[in-house]
Amino acid sequence: MLEEGRRPLGRPKVPLISSRREVLEVALRIIDAEGLEALSVRRLALEFNVNAASFYYHFRNKEEIVTGAAELALEDVRVPRIAGGDWREWILRNAKAYRTALVSHPDLIMIMIRGGRLRIGLRRIDATVARLEEHGLPAEGTLALLEALETLVLGSAISESHQDESADVPPGLEEKYPGLSRALKRRALSYEAEFDIASRSTIDGIAAAFGVEPRPWASAPAKVVTGPRRGAGSGP
Repeated sequence: MLEEGRRPLGRPKVPLISSRREVLEVALRIIDAEGLEALSVRRLALEFNVNAASFYYHFRNKEEIVTGAAELALEDVRVPRIAGGDWREWILRNAKAYRTALVSHPDLIMIMIRGGRLRIGLRRIDATVARLEEHGLPAEGTLALLEALETLVLGSAISESHQDESADVPPGLEEKYPGLSRALKRRALSYEAEFDIASRSTIDGIAAAFGVEPRPWASAPAKVVTGPRRGAGSGP
């Protein structure tokens, strides 16, 4: 019997699964519905009604399936094909797309925290670094920018994925910590708006630190909205 995550002695002569993408789509659906721990080669075999060995025609092991599912979820994070336009605008769009993907697929957050950046989307990251250099951001600044934005993405995605747990002021907090309670009640930005403002400041700050002159943004920044915090999907 095949051990989970291990490759058999030989691949099937004919693939029994029509495409690699089909497997990744099902894997992502399982992760979203039941959690990362529910995904296994054996579970996929049941979904496709095939022998587990069939998957090794397309993948070396389960880890490659997990990585592929994460890359599928991040499909909307793309590098422009041409070098025109304001680089800050497209890097901001990419950061927002990255955050949206993790909010939509919260079980992938831990994959990225556990070193996903070192193995997921490397071609895209390499192209992003090259494009940033073309726009004048020196090589030593590109990684600083990408790491800072990823920190914001992960933190924002974690916060939004747990928003139901922190939507209300906990009992007893108002009397014990009135300042914090008041701040919680008067939150005026959605998660998306907080991320937008923080990302713009980070991009401008790192660019300036590496000698890139600031310039006005073409797109409007998020605005403060009076009233309680709005839910997911209600950004500016």
